[in-house]
Amino acid sequence: MGKKKKKKIKEKRIEAKPQTISIFERIDKILSIRWVPIIIFLLLSIIYFNELIFQPVAFTSTEGGASGYGLTGGAFKDFYNPFKENRVWANTFMGGHPEAQWLKDITPRIFFSIALIFLKDYKVVTIWIVILTFCAGLFMFLYMRTMGLKKSSAMIIGVAYMFAPMFMSLTYALHYSKMGVMAILPLIFLNIEKGMREGKFRYFLYLGGCIALAVGTAHLQFVYFSILGSGLYFVFKLILGIKNKEKFNLILRKIILYGFALIMGLGLSARYWLPQYFHTSNVSKRAYTVVEGRTEEGVGIETGSSWSLHPEEIFSFLLPEFGNYKEFYWGRNGFKINAEYFGSIILLLSVISLIFLKKNINILFFLVLFVFSVLFSLGSHTPVHKICYYILPGMKRLRGPGMIAILSCFSAMVMAGISLEYLINKAKEGGKIYKNAYIILGVAGLISFLFIALPQGMLSIWKNIFYSDIPQQKLDVMNLNVPNITEGSVILLINIFVLFTCLYLYQRKKIGGGVLALILIPMIIIDTWRIDKNFLGTIPVTRARQEIQQKYDAYEFIKQNDKTVFRVFPDHAAQMDIFNRFRYEGISMVTGFLDFTLWRYDNFLKNFNLNSLNLSNAKYIVSVRDFPQDYFELVYLKDNVRVYLNKNALPLYYVRKNWVLERDENKVLSMITGGSVDLLRRAIIEKEPPSEYQGKISEDSDEVVFLNEDMYYSGKLDEYNFKVNSSSPGLLIVSDNYHPNWNCYIDGKEAEVYRANYLWKGVFFPAGTHEISFKFIAKEINLSRKIMFSCMGLFLIMFLFVSVKDYRSFPHLISKFKKQRFIYF
Repeated sequence: MGKKKKKKIKEKRIEAKPQTISIFERIDKILSIRWVPIIIFLLLSIIYFNELIFQPVAFTSTEGGASGYGLTGGAFKDFYNPFKENRVWANTFMGGHPEAQWLKDITPRIFFSIALIFLKDYKVVTIWIVILTFCAGLFMFLYMRTMGLKKSSAMIIGVAYMFAPMFMSLTYALHYSKMGVMAILPLIFLNIEKGMREGKFRYFLYLGGCIALAVGTAHLQFVYFSILGSGLYFVFKLILGIKNKEKFNLILRKIILYGFALIMGLGLSARYWLPQYFHTSNVSKRAYTVVEGRTEEGVGIETGSSWSLHPEEIFSFLLPEFGNYKEFYWGRNGFKINAEYFGSIILLLSVISLIFLKKNINILFFLVLFVFSVLFSLGSHTPVHKICYYILPGMKRLRGPGMIAILSCFSAMVMAGISLEYLINKAKEGGKIYKNAYIILGVAGLISFLFIALPQGMLSIWKNIFYSDIPQQKLDVMNLNVPNITEGSVILLINIFVLFTCLYLYQRKKIGGGVLALILIPMIIIDTWRIDKNFLGTIPVTRARQEIQQKYDAYEFIKQNDKTVFRVFPDHAAQMDIFNRFRYEGISMVTGFLDFTLWRYDNFLKNFNLNSLNLSNAKYIVSVRDFPQDYFELVYLKDNVRVYLNKNALPLYYVRKNWVLERDENKVLSMITGGSVDLLRRAIIEKEPPSEYQGKISEDSDEVVFLNEDMYYSGKLDEYNFKVNSSSPGLLIVSDNYHPNWNCYIDGKEAEVYRANYLWKGVFFPAGTHEISFKFIAKEINLSRKIMFSCMGLFLIMFLFVSVKDYRSFPHLISKFKKQRFIYF
């Protein structure tokens, strides 16, 4: 009896022995807690930008000035209301521009407007970039979950995406619009994946909302490439459905729903892209170009392929120090202030994913998308961009094909995620799969070793094959870059060795998948941080304000001592390499930068000289160099900053009684720059004047009063009102850019607006006293607003419908919400 009892007790003890849980299973268990992934991505974002969040420092930026530092709030200091036109015509910048027709970054503007109520000005941009970083990681994590990855694998790819230098290097120029598109891109693919898998209307509705958000970030080209890539993804999924013999009705339903999503997305954002489309197609510098004396639609293939990537940048996908960036950049573009690198570990894993091509058809799509985007990004190096330039709609308005690298990065991330999932969780056959992976890593290791042992020899081979015409200056930079290439090659070799070791130990069952995941995350962070840190510039706020004040003292002097209307030429900005970005509130600037500058003004700046300076109404010049005293009077000097008075500058508005007719716009520009016409006495028009004004007009005195002159520097003037008193007919010229949306009224009756002096607008008026009014009326803006509000109402109705469709009563909705766990977490 006693022996039997002991045996039973022993058996009970054996039964009670707990089962061992692997580290990988514990990680998955932790990650299965609903809010853990959110907390991890949020913490990583805060840690990365901790100095900017918690210390009195601001971003340094290539944008220059206070806007670059984020110290003024800039255009965001007033509450931005998307339902109201805050500014239609920006009259104090580059001769006047139709701001209402620019592609506005509505999403960040709304955030900035609200955030400025609670945060200091220089913190607003920081918090926005933190939010974008968090969203990029989280949305990629969610998309990877829809692709069947376990939480640990999805977390690795999410971390890799949010810290990819392709994403993080954009902070150097404060290109948060590009960052916004990259953050939303995984969400676009997620909704296509779910919509095509389940065929439900809700996912296509959400897809439309995501497209609208992407457009709202206001980077036209990134949005274009995102829609292009996701559209190809939809076609791929549609083909798979046909191959799997889905019913015709289901196929047709998906096509209709995707079309609906595109229309809804573009409709919701119509106000922010439709006016820009008309502007770009008709009057901007991207509307047409002159090639060998012929006028071509769009920017032209040469300009369209400019700022492409080159073989040096493509190889930098593996070794970022190779082509390098900033002061060590020796590639073929003018300069480089970003990186397309997304991590050598991710690239290697994406190549390893080819082993699993037969197991997962998604790898094939992302492989094709990766190859296509690389070939396209190479511009004139391959025929792909040229073919797309002439075939794809809207492509003729774009330049910088290198921006399509957004799809290269995204494709590599997805391929790496699928590869990781198979290596950790689904690889059963072992030997053959890992053998191929080792070969791939071995080849990469050999390349890195050769660059360590023979850097000059490898560069010489590269130069002879790919860059035989390298300029001497670039060659000198390449030679200076050798130590960086060697250092990067060592880091690459270490990454390859660690990845090889981890896979080998995992294959031999020495470590589990959890340990592999725990090693890869810090490896990826360390690998990308070495690049990211070079683009994360900070400056103490007190010092930044001091630097800004030194630059602005001269402008404040001008504002205080001259209350008339005029423009300033910021020559000092050109000397400080911020020529294109410099602005000062309450001052009208001759120069600046816009991607969609009016074509004529852009051409005018390209041919800028002393005569152009006078025509531009540049009454003052701010410079750090000496100007000839014969033409300019020095009126201010402090800290090597000079202000010169230009006495020959034409006023903002004036009347001419004599004019020259010249219909060829190129000849008109030559007459102005060459000084063959005395613009102080005569004007140049390009169209026959009305019959009553043809003939000799006597020279006599006249009086012109600018009725709303005190509003000019508000920057919100879309109406110019004058009172003219003249004993003879004349031509009133306003030194403000001509645009087809300007309408003119003399004593309430509409009059024709003429181009005057190549750039400006003018109107012929009869003798006597008259009230002349110029009004900017953009019909396309009103049309786009109607489309946007209609789609917004329809979207809200549909959103509410799909939200309550499965819930018959509100109490049931609440109870189910509390019980249900979000599927991706």
